[in-house]
Amino acid sequence: MHPEDRETARKLIESRETGGVRYRIVNRDGEVRHVVVRSERVDTITQDGPERYMGVVIDITDSYQASTLVADTVESISDAYMVLGRDWTVLYANRKCEEILGHPRDVLMGRVLWDFYPEALETPFFAAYRDSMENRRSNEVEDFYEPLGIWFEARVYPFPDGIAVYFRDVTARHELEAERQRMLEKEQEARSAAEEARKQAEYQAKHDSLTGLIGRIELMRRLEEACSAGKATTLFFLDVDRFKLVNDSLGHAMGDQLLREVGRRLEEFRDHVDVIARFGGDEFVLALFDRDQGIAALIVQRILEELRRPFSIEGRLLHATASVGVAESTPGMSAEELLLNADVTLYRAKETGRDRMVWFDETLRDELHRRVEVEAKLREAIRYEALSMHFQPSYEIATGTLTDVEGLARWTDPDLGPVSPGEFIPIAEESGLIHGLGSWATGRVAEEAATWQKNGAIPATFWANISTNQLVRPDIAFLLADQLEHAGLDPERFGIEVTESALVDDAKLAEGLSRVAGLGVKVAIDDFGTGFSSISRLRELPVDILKIDRSFIAGADSEVGVETLSAIVDLAHALGATAIAEGVETREEFEAVCRANCDRVSGYRFGYPVPPQELPGEVEWGQRRLLEETPS
Repeated sequence: MHPEDRETARKLIESRETGGVRYRIVNRDGEVRHVVVRSERVDTITQDGPERYMGVVIDITDSYQASTLVADTVESISDAYMVLGRDWTVLYANRKCEEILGHPRDVLMGRVLWDFYPEALETPFFAAYRDSMENRRSNEVEDFYEPLGIWFEARVYPFPDGIAVYFRDVTARHELEAERQRMLEKEQEARSAAEEARKQAEYQAKHDSLTGLIGRIELMRRLEEACSAGKATTLFFLDVDRFKLVNDSLGHAMGDQLLREVGRRLEEFRDHVDVIARFGGDEFVLALFDRDQGIAALIVQRILEELRRPFSIEGRLLHATASVGVAESTPGMSAEELLLNADVTLYRAKETGRDRMVWFDETLRDELHRRVEVEAKLREAIRYEALSMHFQPSYEIATGTLTDVEGLARWTDPDLGPVSPGEFIPIAEESGLIHGLGSWATGRVAEEAATWQKNGAIPATFWANISTNQLVRPDIAFLLADQLEHAGLDPERFGIEVTESALVDDAKLAEGLSRVAGLGVKVAIDDFGTGFSSISRLRELPVDILKIDRSFIAGADSEVGVETLSAIVDLAHALGATAIAEGVETREEFEAVCRANCDRVSGYRFGYPVPPQELPGEVEWGQRRLLEETPS
């Protein structure tokens, strides 16, 4: 018997148990053999004598070596492996099984598996094990076992006395798959977000954020597409009348609300027009393709009627109207040309009274070309100071003394010839050139006034016409102060003129006038009597002179006319201002002015606008005529 196994055999004999025991023997040539001895007690000779046993020795060396090889193999595999008997007892478990299940094999073996893992009876694992046990067939199952927090992959095979189970922990694979899935979902989310952002950006590029209508870029694309395709296009260029007044008096938020409501009402015509767009600011553009003129006119009239209905915004009723310029395309016309035609027609609609539509015609086309040419040349003339300043005198009627000199811009272009102020000044206003033109004009008047003053001529106030666009600028007072200082002119010898009609439209002008008056500069209201200013409003303004419009002078050929003129003069005096009668051209007009007790007079009767070098002679001539004709 192998020395290491003798103790095992001795204990079995001493226990007086019958049965079998496995041990090793060593034969004569030193070879170790594995044997199993099965013994049975036979009888007892005496009370104190040894018991006799009879048994069989079986050589199991070959089977032992084979089983050892199998056991070593099972122990070395990466899968966990266990054998379950038909009563669910654990017959065998390898080291990997111990590692995964968290119990030593000597604890597991001989015990019912479900005693350790009762929760598994409600899982797919038990269902697969039972199916293999009862139906003697193989199964594969993969599921998450919550108590251990592990994903298991199991393969179950029938065994003669039970089942053999190979299983392994596949949690890492599931986590990798879950991470891959999360990354895939994030990628999909990112793609979806990018696609949504692209769609949003595309929508924003095409649509106006305030009204939701298409914007200028998309409008031009559709118009160009229609023109290229040869579609007969009728374009409505719509502008909300007096919208600036809403913004200035009620605020931009209210103005935005009004524009939204205008856009919403225009949207109601979606079934009748092909394009509705917000062009910018308070301008909207609508287009019809391949429709006759009668239908287009009817739609415009309905739009104008719809916009005349009051708008209810934040509990306030707002009344708004619109002006519409209508233009039709011709073969070969570009979208830009069509839009330009409608735009210039819109201005004609505003000039002729607002709240109406005007159709484009060839006359307007010529005017448009002229306007474009004048604007381009005016821009160059302002840049290179190619304009000139003429001066027209005014006199005190009672003494014939020169009191005022008005500076009037003049422009003669090499190609266009003389261009009247009535043409180029409105173009300067609309194009924004008025700031450069106005700055040049006030500076030029200040320079000539300073020259007149230095030469010791009769003291007089030199006047420059100021645009409303200039006067509302916060820096207007700084600009004038700088120009007066540069010219070396006393501010009391300088004045600005602003039309009465401008004061009706913009409350901010009063602030501008106050800032200018604070310099010591005088203020005159031009064209007085045509702007419908309220007396209370005029009383608040720093006005030195009211220049009575020529329409009242020309109308003073009757007693009623003289009385009307007298009433205007009295109003001027009541306001603490001096009254100047403008545009006197005949002896009869001058006599009427005298009867109405006007303070001062100007006009062709007593002096034309002339270049500065001719002013002294013109003043001398005008004074002489004035003294000759003034009633004694």
